[in-house]
Amino acid sequence: MKQADGNNASRSQTALLSSLAAIAVAIFLIRFSHGLSLGWARGASKDLVERWVEYGYALNGIYPDPKIAGIRALADMRTSVYPPYAFPLLWLFFGIGGLTQGKLMVALTTAAAVVVMSWFCYRQLKHISPAAAPLGAVLPLLMTSIIGVLEWGQFGYFCTGMVVLQYTALERNRKYLAGFAWALAMLKPQIGLSFAVLFSLRSQWRGLLVGAALLTGLSLATAAYTNVSIETLIKHWLTGQDLSFSFGNISGIPVNVGKVIPGFTPDLAAKIAMAAAGAALYLLIRYNQHTTSRMSFLGLSGLCAVVGRLAFYHRPHDDIMLLPALLAALAIALERQRQQDWLIVLATLFTLVQPAAWMFSVPRLGLVHSIVWAVLGLHVLRAELQPARQAGQEPG
Repeated sequence: MKQADGNNASRSQTALLSSLAAIAVAIFLIRFSHGLSLGWARGASKDLVERWVEYGYALNGIYPDPKIAGIRALADMRTSVYPPYAFPLLWLFFGIGGLTQGKLMVALTTAAAVVVMSWFCYRQLKHISPAAAPLGAVLPLLMTSIIGVLEWGQFGYFCTGMVVLQYTALERNRKYLAGFAWALAMLKPQIGLSFAVLFSLRSQWRGLLVGAALLTGLSLATAAYTNVSIETLIKHWLTGQDLSFSFGNISGIPVNVGKVIPGFTPDLAAKIAMAAAGAALYLLIRYNQHTTSRMSFLGLSGLCAVVGRLAFYHRPHDDIMLLPALLAALAIALERQRQQDWLIVLATLFTLVQPAAWMFSVPRLGLVHSIVWAVLGLHVLRAELQPARQAGQEPG
């Protein structure tokens, strides 16, 4: 009788997971189709169009920034916010078929990234709870950010997919492959940069050096091809970059604080955020180097995701980068089975799956998201530090 009850429970659980998976796939297909229709409409994919124009400038030997191009600048030339190494990387999107290729590549790389992330989440949860592994596989299918990525022609899914490949390569001690994947993730440095800390977990710094060397080489090639001095580029990125476009869009600063605090400029806000992020990541590196109970790859990647999302300029279509943090919180909840752990998982999931339109219609919702993500980061950090404290308290 007990065996029959157990079989019935198992079949019920399987049926429930199958239903949830079917719903998740349906939601994903609807959002993916909707995003494609928006992105391929006339006058759409505006961010991708801007990258295409910038790539065209660079391809013709003109650096896509009038301040840097100087006398070679063209009339009404747009100012690019992308780093110099990005323009050779954009060949992957525009090199043969121009803007049409770019739209196709955004769609294909986004779909491929979803597959990679689903496989990644499934594999991570399988180590903790085989029964929950299918739940992990559907998480990337639920993210509402896919609509904005396809509508605007963004690289958030591509870059997050590269971070997942970096993570997987580091787990398998393939540091050079990880460095290459990280360099591709740096197409959007506000996504890729914080994940450089993952190279510290097993002291696989040579992988980071390979990635950094690749980006440096591409930057030097861009400078040489556009006849711009390296000194000019460095000076521009240190002091001359106009950040006014980002004010009010940084997650931690959802309102124009300059109206309340005189002198609080976009540049100052960005520098404070980057300094705080740098300090947090430095402390994580130092912790990993000096403790006998180091952080897990999943916990550290979750922390990197939260720091990167809160410290740098982002819009909602970049929220997919928080997937490692959500997965880390879910792993904690599955291991400890505490009610408060599940509340953090649900709160985080809500911020990532809610309709994107809410961000622009609900006052201060961005601030609420920032608070949830900050709590998420502290939660993951506390869970990662607890084993170290407990190990240190054990008799020697």
